[in-house]
Amino acid sequence: MGYALRTDRYRLVAWGAKDRDARDFELYDYQADPEETVNLARKPEHAERVKDLTALLDAGWKALQPK
Repeated sequence: MGYALRTDRYRLVAWGAKDRDARDFELYDYQADPEETVNLARKPEHAERVKDLTALLDAGWKALQPK
């Protein structure tokens, strides 16, 4: 199953549950690629962004609510 997180600029999709060792990711930049034609997730220059967005996704929607 896939889980997705959308920001103003990016969409991250994580395939597989967060408790699994192997997950696959898709990352799209809506400013540069609004049609989602280029998956940036495996490009080294986007590794930190994938890590940060994955942490937000794994925290769940309740963690993103305003305090």
